[in-house]
Amino acid sequence: MSSTRDRVATIDHDLIIDHTYEVVVKAIAADGRMEAVDVAPRATILLEGKLSPPQAPTSLVAPAFVYTIFLTWTNPYDSDFDVTEVWFNTVDDRATATKLGEVKGDTFPDNVGESGITRYYWVRARNTSGIVGDWNQSAGVAATTTEVQATDIADFAVTATKMFTNAIILTGDVWTNNSPTGGKIAWNQHSVVYGGASCVINAGNTSNKYVYWTAGSHIYSTSTSHPTLGADGFMIAMNTSGIRTPVWNSSANMVIGTAFIEDAAITSAKIGALAVDTGNIAALAVTDAKINNLASGKITLASGKYWAGEDGATVGADWATNLSNIPAHLAATAPDNSVSITSTFIGFHSTGSTWPIKIQNDSGTGKFYAGNGSSKFMSWDGTDLTVAGSIKTAVSGKRIVLDPADNNVKLYDDGGNLRVTIDGNSDPMIDISYGSIDLEAGTLKINGTQVVSTQGAAVANATDAATTMARLNDLLARLRTHGLIAT
Repeated sequence: MSSTRDRVATIDHDLIIDHTYEVVVKAIAADGRMEAVDVAPRATILLEGKLSPPQAPTSLVAPAFVYTIFLTWTNPYDSDFDVTEVWFNTVDDRATATKLGEVKGDTFPDNVGESGITRYYWVRARNTSGIVGDWNQSAGVAATTTEVQATDIADFAVTATKMFTNAIILTGDVWTNNSPTGGKIAWNQHSVVYGGASCVINAGNTSNKYVYWTAGSHIYSTSTSHPTLGADGFMIAMNTSGIRTPVWNSSANMVIGTAFIEDAAITSAKIGALAVDTGNIAALAVTDAKINNLASGKITLASGKYWAGEDGATVGADWATNLSNIPAHLAATAPDNSVSITSTFIGFHSTGSTWPIKIQNDSGTGKFYAGNGSSKFMSWDGTDLTVAGSIKTAVSGKRIVLDPADNNVKLYDDGGNLRVTIDGNSDPMIDISYGSIDLEAGTLKINGTQVVSTQGAAVANATDAATTMARLNDLLARLRTHGLIAT
């Protein structure tokens, strides 16, 4: 390996424990002649390591993480230290522990793979001679794996750009109502995050009702009518007379705004008939304490439905078996002999289409029906009283009848005989039994004969015998014109 004149030599080589080595020392003369190997002195050496055990590791700790326990410790300072063995058990019993692994360092991760698992750990050192030292301690160091808790994540620590999602999120957006002029809404330059990517949106404004975005575009599109959006199109906001209503609110709450849902967009077809039935409600689960006092607006009666109280209804009737005897209930048609209420009227119903009495709200005008038939009513609009049908002081004998249909007023005597008719048609007249008086075009006729007409021209006074005869003839002419004497 090397030459030396000293009596002591050091062998620097990668020697292996438990191996036997033969050492040969050959002499070399001054003239360079070398002693033969076979006659040179030699010695056999069995290389042994340190026979005493290493010191025990110290300061073992086992902090727990999600599904994992991470072990750390301090190794001994022995010169022949080789590795540290890691052992574990599910109970605090070192005698039945299982070897988990060995490392030359001072850390070891135990990937348990589940949360809520408790393990106990021990470590010990081993030297290059294979001799193990003492355990770090008698009792195991315990640790229990954890899982991610809601409190482990700060609010909004996971931002939109960290998620790959098909929802959109607006960040940094500022909206201004009635800007730059009345009826418009304006927005600043901001970003829309979609599919994990952020897209910058240019500032803008609009007077149109709908504001929407198509993925990849740097501007918002607008429309006066609700747009048809594809899979990569999203409604952003709605402009109502210069007031912005958000569809997608801020990233802090990510709520779908009302503008996203058109009026009446959710129809009955989208809701299963009787989706919530009695089987979903525990018996007596709805108590008096769960029902607030009824107030205005708590009950809405649909058009065409009747809230009816029936004749012969029984208090305490069994709703499950005898609905017709319930004192008041909803019905698709008005029951016979009932007081019924709809969204437009209150009425006393007889049978079929017969309503002896009905009080109706007819587009803001109150109408009172008495008898039968929708053509017979009285209405009051706050100014005028209107009667559809005749007004009678009695049904027989002496009476007065006002008949709007015939546009006349009739008076009857005790025997029920018609005595006077006041007619308001195209030829107004007053008819009296056994005769008549007609008023028409400035004349008065009795039984068809004119007796009074319009005033004639003046008649001058007579001044002598000659003019007296002429004035008398003028007067007779005027009387004949009025109809007071026959012609």
